[in-house]
Amino acid sequence: IRGLPSVTHGITSERLQRVANRRSNIKYFGPYTAPRDLSSIYGAVDLVWAVDFSAAGSNSDWLIPNRLYEGGLYGVPALARKDTATGDIVTRDQSGWCLDEPLEESLSALIERLDDEAYGEASRRLRDADRSTFVDIFDTRDLVVRLQQISSPGGDDMRT
Repeated sequence: IRGLPSVTHGITSERLQRVANRRSNIKYFGPYTAPRDLSSIYGAVDLVWAVDFSAAGSNSDWLIPNRLYEGGLYGVPALARKDTATGDIVTRDQSGWCLDEPLEESLSALIERLDDEAYGEASRRLRDADRSTFVDIFDTRDLVVRLQQISSPGGDDMRT
């Protein structure tokens, strides 16, 4: 587990570390620096947990977590919750798997049936995708250029 815990939901770094210390298959590494640490993070995992349920029915249903793009850039398929914006992207791009409720049952069933071939196909699709799928290549530059045009003398014509 990497990143900052959700202290507002009662999850502290200390609590995560205590849980991780009791489990041989869980490690908590704390905060990271992007983009510097991304290669090592995603090079060490098999799946990206792109499920957010802290505000189910509102923000969690329409947010798109950065880890979806970060993992995709490194060819790591995602797990998303069905009927969410993230789930829609994962389904559209065939870049991982969507989980039905209850998540624990759906996740267990997926892990039981997931094989090397299906995993490899999802990972290949991500690695073969254009880099601009995951990284802003032109959008910000184009926006800045357009804003400069608008703010220049005579550039207030929004029709161009």
